[in-house]
Amino acid sequence: MNKKIRRNLGISALAVLGCVACSFGVMGLKTASAEGNAFDTAKIEMIKGASVRYYSEATTAAESGIRFSSAITAEDYTALEAMETEGVSVSYGMLIAPYSYFDTYGEFNPATVFGVDGEKKYTWDGETVEEGATYTKIAHVTYDTLTMSTQEGYENYYEIRGSLIKILDENLTKDFIGRGYIKYETTDSVSYKFADYYEDSADNNVRSIVYVSQLAIEANDPAAAWVSQHYVSKVVEEKTTYTIETYVGEELVKTNEVEAKVNAKLENVAIAEYQGYTNISAETTGTVYANGNLILKHVYEEIEGTEYQVKNGGFETGDLTDWVLMGNIGAVSSEQNYWKGDSLNADGFPFGLDGTYMFSAYEGSELERNKGMLKSSTFTVSESGWISYKLGGAKNSTYVHVDVVEAATGNILKRYYNQNHKYEEAGSIRLGCELNWYKANLQDCIGKEVYLRVSDYASADFGLFFLDSVDTLHLAEPNDQYMLANEVAHENTIYDLYNGNFDRDMDGWTKNSNIGDISEDTVYWAEAKPFNNAGKFFSCYAPDQSEGAKGTLQSNVFEIGGSGYITYRIGGVKNPDQVYMEVIDALSGVKYGHFYNEFMADCTLVSYKADLSAYIGKLVYINFVDNATGDYGLIFCDEFVTYYANETDVPAYNVAVNKVESIYNVMNGGFETGNLLGWTLVDGQEPGFLTDKDCYWSRAELAFGKEGTWLYTGVEVEGHGHVEGNMGTLRSSTFAVKPNSVLTFRFGGAIWEGTHRTDVYVRLVKADGTEIERYYNKNGYKDNDRMCCMVEYSYELNNTEEMACYIEICDYATGGWGLLAVDNFSISQKA
Repeated sequence: MNKKIRRNLGISALAVLGCVACSFGVMGLKTASAEGNAFDTAKIEMIKGASVRYYSEATTAAESGIRFSSAITAEDYTALEAMETEGVSVSYGMLIAPYSYFDTYGEFNPATVFGVDGEKKYTWDGETVEEGATYTKIAHVTYDTLTMSTQEGYENYYEIRGSLIKILDENLTKDFIGRGYIKYETTDSVSYKFADYYEDSADNNVRSIVYVSQLAIEANDPAAAWVSQHYVSKVVEEKTTYTIETYVGEELVKTNEVEAKVNAKLENVAIAEYQGYTNISAETTGTVYANGNLILKHVYEEIEGTEYQVKNGGFETGDLTDWVLMGNIGAVSSEQNYWKGDSLNADGFPFGLDGTYMFSAYEGSELERNKGMLKSSTFTVSESGWISYKLGGAKNSTYVHVDVVEAATGNILKRYYNQNHKYEEAGSIRLGCELNWYKANLQDCIGKEVYLRVSDYASADFGLFFLDSVDTLHLAEPNDQYMLANEVAHENTIYDLYNGNFDRDMDGWTKNSNIGDISEDTVYWAEAKPFNNAGKFFSCYAPDQSEGAKGTLQSNVFEIGGSGYITYRIGGVKNPDQVYMEVIDALSGVKYGHFYNEFMADCTLVSYKADLSAYIGKLVYINFVDNATGDYGLIFCDEFVTYYANETDVPAYNVAVNKVESIYNVMNGGFETGNLLGWTLVDGQEPGFLTDKDCYWSRAELAFGKEGTWLYTGVEVEGHGHVEGNMGTLRSSTFAVKPNSVLTFRFGGAIWEGTHRTDVYVRLVKADGTEIERYYNKNGYKDNDRMCCMVEYSYELNNTEEMACYIEICDYATGGWGLLAVDNFSISQKA
């Protein structure tokens, strides 16, 4: 096969292709050694930008223009040329076109240019094409052989060059792009290798003749005077833009385009001021390049201690400095992975924390059931209005969320959650607790002093959270690495109960058992008695509900504030020991309120106001308990309003009488209600029963030694057999214990062969699950008959701080006097 002669082909509407001439260039390429087939291993890359095609002698517009170049190492070129044999040909080419063509027809590649494995889009002067084809014409120059580069930095390279000349005045600021290639042809095949763009970006090889001329002028190129006269001077009245790139440190955070005229000289470009930042360097002068190519770099740094930045947002102090934690819901951790020991990966899966530390719900207790909140320092929302953070867990926005709270008022301005939460396997990773990047738009809160409050009121289904990289100062909107946080519905203030009027159906309320649902009925019974409801309300008479069902209805959490009063409407709820409304401390479980329907009017809703001012600042929730199966053992409720700024604002409703026992004592500790009010079976079978009998085995000499009417036991009494075979745990409600308190109770049973049993005991436990002490019947009666006669015990707790606790009565024995009798649990302070 004979070598082709060089062909000069052009674009008649734009310019005429010129011959090779001198130029200037920059930088060098990495050398790739040729091994095996030289075509496969050859490296071809575009030289950055473009250059001026200019003859120093008798230059005319017909001879000048813009040149694009590709480079091939001398080693690769020599190897390619050595492949030339009978039946094998290696040649080279350069393609040039307006850059705008790429958007319309596609970039230069074997398919678009030569129709190889795809649709052909381009043609050129001299190419023979099929009749009727409508290809777009471009410039195309080919070479059989190449010459060594004369550009600085490319001394050991060969160049493929192509130029556009006779550029029309209307195209002087038009962007063109060039791309070189190598062609390898045998008798039965042809292959093409296209040049890589400089630093893998096509933008680095896009240029206009005016922009290239401006660079040549600045570089004092020999062509400077000529191109200034014939190119640049013709466009100085044209408008373009220059760009101010704003950096914080090394990160580009903002770009501003400013309109200007081509080749204008800039002096003293204004340096912008941004809240929370100081400028450390700025380019303020320059020549306005064509095509918006002038970039001025302005660099800023954050002012240390600025009011716009939250403190210790990345927890890099290694602790909760400048944060307030309420509830045992986690701590600062340096753990990198979660779910260690997983079958997919024993090392666990990465949280993706930044730096060394983060806030982790898995630090310490790992108790997903715990509730609480984490509160940041206050900060002022800056003029950009953007904040960012990383959040994991927090699946359900109703119960685990991030609030932006106005510091002065308690108003909840925004609420967010982990909208991108995924619980799935992705490759070798199990997702569920990984941190997701978020940015939140607070532009309607600019200038307000706020804090972040991350609340955890859930007990399951990723009802926990992980937090890192809280950044409340951004000069501009964070980049696309961050997902835009979606705002979700929320109450007005931290003091308002979410969905207290049931307008959002059951959202924010948790129901246990089939005790009621949402209804909009206005009357009940055949007499059409009025419910006095306001639209939607919670009703036992909703479809498929039954008065015979037992269960609970629990609200979301709110903070008691303002005057401390709350108001509500209830119907039914007759017997206070069977059906009642509680106010419970969300963090400790301490019960602050126990209310019922004192002015009951069948099922009609009655309005009440309750004074909780003693607990202002406490996080609480409403809990309805239904332990009744008749006699108005049902619940109707509506219109909870939990915030009144002043007592004078409170409506003149019925005064709700708080029947809660002292919060500093064990509720129903002597079982004198005649039922297990305040006690819950939490594990196994019930280890005993309530009795008002004075003795067991129907023998008067075997008196329990009870206090009052009732006690709790597992031994046989008149009318009730013993339950020695049952194993389980009965737990009291949570109560508060003041410093230096004393626990007293009566305990019998749990003795075998003269020694106390260790599998039947009473224990005192902190609300977070930490055991304080375990108590055995060490001083009980040792003779066989009297083993269930109770002995009074008194224990000094020696606690230095107030704490929330509960009591558990535990029986894990099935024989050998593995049963108990207990009574009169009480807390007092040392005299």
